[in-house]
This record gives sequence, structure tokens and C-alpha cells, in this order.
Amino acid sequence: MNNVLKALLTRERNPADFVFSVVFVLFSLFLASQIPAQTTWFANKRFFAQPAFWSMFGIGMMVFFGFIHLYASIISQRQAGRWQEVTLWCQSLEYCAWFLGYVILVPIVGYLPMTIIMMFVLLWRIGVRDKKTILICLFTSVMIVVIFKSFLQIKVPGAMLYETFPPAIRNFFITYF
Repeated sequence: MNNVLKALLTRERNPADFVFSVVFVLFSLFLASQIPAQTTWFANKRFFAQPAFWSMFGIGMMVFFGFIHLYASIISQRQAGRWQEVTLWCQSLEYCAWFLGYVILVPIVGYLPMTIIMMFVLLWRIGVRDKKTILICLFTSVMIVVIFKSFLQIKVPGAMLYETFPPAIRNFFITYF
């Protein structure tokens, strides 16, 4: 039986597959440990209608398949380059930091100005210097804000910067930008 399972799970893996599977299993176990504190069971509800059921089911599947992936990573042949791939993953976290900065600054600077600034900063960061692309970026930034605030009526808090404007302009910017 063990040889059959080993034959089914052995595969060519990525260099950092083992690191990913360990992190995934640890994260899944952490989520599983939080189920009692984050969900509830009600006496008068059916089993499948319980608020906690689908959370438990999904996290249980994460733990189960995470351990299968971890086992498959252990029995598969190791490839060189594990830490280079992990380094690449960490480098991509830079864009998470950019997004968090954007989210933090929108209530201070405003949705429209911060969206325009962020588009330009990210374009500059990836090395785009073409004027045509920058103009398209400006147009796209304005259209994103107009569509989200005006047509979809997504509620974004007014910026602290808008408080310095005269009342009529302030209300216009809070409503539309």
C-alpha cells in the first residue's frame, strides 16, 4: 500500500515546493485552531446550516490536502534553487506593501489624488517612462475613480485633505472623488 501511495504522489516539484507546503500546513493548522473562537454552533439549526460548518469543512480540507502536499514534497526528488525561489516570493511582497500604503493614505490624501499618485509611482517602479503610457495611466486613474464613486456608488471615506477646501468644493470632492 505504501509503495502505491508513494507512486501516486511522487512528482516533479518546484524548488521551493517543500517550503510552500510547510507554510501552507502551518497556516491551515493556525486557522483550524481559531475555529472555536471565531465561529458558533446553534442548537436549533440543522448541521449543514450551521455558521461554523462550511468554515470547518473548508479549513479541514486545507489541513488534509496540505498534509498530502507536504508528504508528496517530502517523497519527491529535491531540486536545487529553493532559497532563490523563496527570495523571489519575498520580493513580490513589495507590491503588498505598496497596496497597504495606498489603503492607509486614501483617507488622508483622497481617493482620486492617491489613485493617480499610486498609478504613477507603480509605473515608475516597474520602469515605464513612455509619455503615452503615462497619459493612459492618468486617464485610467480618473476613470477608475469616476466609475467606482459615481456609477457604482462605492462609499470611500472623505479625505482629511478635503477638509481644507471651501465647503462647496469639499462636498463635490467627497461625493465624486
